[in-house]
Amino acid sequence: SIIKVDPFYGKNFEDAQEWIEIFLRAKEANRWPDNRRIAIAAGILREEAADWYNLHNSFVFGLDKKVDKLLRTEVKEL
Repeated sequence: SIIKVDPFYGKNFEDAQEWIEIFLRAKEANRWPDNRRIAIAAGILREEAADWYNLHNSFVFGLDKKVDKLLRTEVKEL
């Protein structure tokens, strides 16, 4: 990596918007592919921020799997 991104902890004194902007600049400079940006960002989250991500990622991933299963079932029935 050309540019390193400091971990984000989700503390009150941290500026989430600023961290995202730094991350996006690093993404471009490091040529991280768009399809990996969420996984890379998740790997940099710590403590409360990582807990928040894990909670929401599980929900979204589970929902995504259910939608995918539903779509595959509907396509088979057509």
